[in-house]
Amino acid sequence: MRKNYLKYISCLMMMAVLFTSCSSDVLVTVRPESSSKPISVSWWGNDPRHEYMIEGLNLFEANNSDIRIDYSYAVWNGYENRYQMLMKSHNNADVMQINYAWLTKYSSDGLGYYDLSGLSDVIDFSNFTAADLATGTMNGKLNALPTAYNTSCFFYNGEIYSSYGLSTPSTWDDLFVAADAMRDDDMYPLGMIYKHVFLVLNAWYEQNYNSQLFDENGNYIGTESDIKNILEFYGELVNNHVLMPPSEFEVSYFGAGNVAGVSCWASDAQRYCSPLVENNVPVIVGDFISTGNEGGNGWYIKPATMFAISANCDNPEEAGRVLDYLLNSPEFIMLQGTERGIPVSVTALETLTENDMLSGVEYDAGKVMRDNMGSMVLINPMLENSDVQDAFKTYADMYLYGELSLDEAAAALNETFSNLT
Repeated sequence: MRKNYLKYISCLMMMAVLFTSCSSDVLVTVRPESSSKPISVSWWGNDPRHEYMIEGLNLFEANNSDIRIDYSYAVWNGYENRYQMLMKSHNNADVMQINYAWLTKYSSDGLGYYDLSGLSDVIDFSNFTAADLATGTMNGKLNALPTAYNTSCFFYNGEIYSSYGLSTPSTWDDLFVAADAMRDDDMYPLGMIYKHVFLVLNAWYEQNYNSQLFDENGNYIGTESDIKNILEFYGELVNNHVLMPPSEFEVSYFGAGNVAGVSCWASDAQRYCSPLVENNVPVIVGDFISTGNEGGNGWYIKPATMFAISANCDNPEEAGRVLDYLLNSPEFIMLQGTERGIPVSVTALETLTENDMLSGVEYDAGKVMRDNMGSMVLINPMLENSDVQDAFKTYADMYLYGELSLDEAAAALNETFSNLT
């Protein structure tokens, strides 16, 4: 088999020489393995993201013959579990799309990812403000760079709300009024996945109790009484037909008109809203739900996604060139558009502006976020921590479906949160 393999390689090389000598229009270059350095890239997302990422990386490779790009990608569901195993075994990709919360989880000492500050020759840091760089800095080391900023946004089907003679909600009371109007038609004012249910409930809790569940160091500072109040309100939302039970909700429901509104990341606007936009159904970016008082208490911003380089990367300069391309290259940004949100990079933003690409529901969501940034701070990573989220999902639904009483569920969830930090 080895002899046959060597013959096969020899034939390919001979064909390359023949093609090169016979035609000035066709040039086949046989590149020895040692002439190109492999850089692996990983990310999660939906099909449109996969498509432009692959196209963009192929273009980069075609214009950088000294680098060979290998890539892997998947949908979000289950992604962090696989990523955690790769991080522990030091087999993660060289250039990684990461979640903001992972900086605290995997690099609290700043050593979990490569220190990008040493790559100023290949990464154009002038595209980022000091505040932008601070979001990716852990223990004095620049671990990651943000692609865009993100927040929980509310999107509403304007056609459905209009059919009930309703304005889109801006307060918690407005949501209950909408539920009363829609209940007989089995229509919910809101639907969302578990992560956003928890973030919405946390916003309600912070607004009504002027307190927080986790301190700035990630320590749980809530009480069993706090958790009981949160779970009780969760039950009120579902039982009063304000919120579709998250166990029944699917991302496609908003686009299909099965729910009248949704809460999701601003950067997910296209994923949730495209079916409605394509069918000329008006999509309204709503206000941040509040008690009706001034301020945006309980709502946070965060980097939408970030790019980091593995601490174990063998070729950090080449990886840095790839990372810079993904964040700052006009060529790549033209492919990406606003799919990840309104970009942070100055060059990326100028590229989209000059090409009249800042429009649509993604841009509208970004504008609402920017208009409210003065009343929001960076999200506490513990609110996105997968263990926190999983515990909430488990005990909240055990209460909702009668497997535990309110007191039992609150005690169990409070104890779990206490043991996580």
